[in-house]
Amino acid sequence: MGTPTPTAALLEAVKNLTVMVEGFSSRLNENTLAIANMAKSMDFSFKETQDCKDKVMTLERQVSALTAENQDLKQRVLENERYRRRWNLRIHRLKENEGENT
Repeated sequence: MGTPTPTAALLEAVKNLTVMVEGFSSRLNENTLAIANMAKSMDFSFKETQDCKDKVMTLERQVSALTAENQDLKQRVLENERYRRRWNLRIHRLKENEGENT
C-alpha cells in the first residue's frame, strides 16, 4: 500500500483545495470588512472636508466685507483729519487770549 489509489489522491486534492478556498473566503470577508470601514472613513473625511470648505468660504466673505468696511472707515478718518486740520489754523504773531472764542 505504498502508492495511493487515484481516488484517494483525488479526495486528498479536493480536501486541500477546500481548505485553501475556505482560507481565501475568510481573507475575502476580512478584506470586505476593511474596505467597508475605509469607505465609512472616507465618507466621514469627505463630509468634514466639505464642512471646512463651507466655513472657509463664509470666513472669506466676512474678510472681504470687513476689508471693504475698514477701507471705508480709513477714508472717513482721513477726511475728518483733513477737515480738522483745515479749520485748525494758527496765525503767527497774533496774540491769543485765554478763554477767547475764535
